[in-house]
Amino acid sequence: MNATELTTSEWLGSKGYCVMSSVKFGRREADLLAVRPTDMARLHVEVSVSSRPFGSNRATEEYEKDVRDFIEKKFEALKDQVQGILGGDYQRWLVIGKMAGGQCEEDIWIARMRDAGVTVHRFEDVVRDYVQSFTVRPTGLTGDLLDVLNQLGLLKIV
Repeated sequence: MNATELTTSEWLGSKGYCVMSSVKFGRREADLLAVRPTDMARLHVEVSVSSRPFGSNRATEEYEKDVRDFIEKKFEALKDQVQGILGGDYQRWLVIGKMAGGQCEEDIWIARMRDAGVTVHRFEDVVRDYVQSFTVRPTGLTGDLLDVLNQLGLLKIV
């Protein structure tokens, strides 16, 4: 599990979900599967965040194909296995970071994901919401990292 998946997992935990990470199905893997016991809400969450997004401005058709391929590979191909583990219907979520193709690519991804029934969350919103859930300010490396992000203006912490 990478840092963005861990952060997303912790955020889901702060929302009352019990989270399984890096769930393997043969050669395929679901980033996060989650169940909230209070209402039995079930999630399959994929996290796609990179500190150095690759790619560049490309044709709209190429972005459209990327989205279709991602949905097939990350959600559709695992549908039966995920449903078997979660024990019923579930929601599909995608957490995204900044995209190399800029706003055009992001708009296409968000629109096509929503068309496919996938809820999209921006990673910066996940982090902000998670930080606001703290009842006690973290210490150690987590607290230090939050201080740096705050000082850089990358995360507004009250």
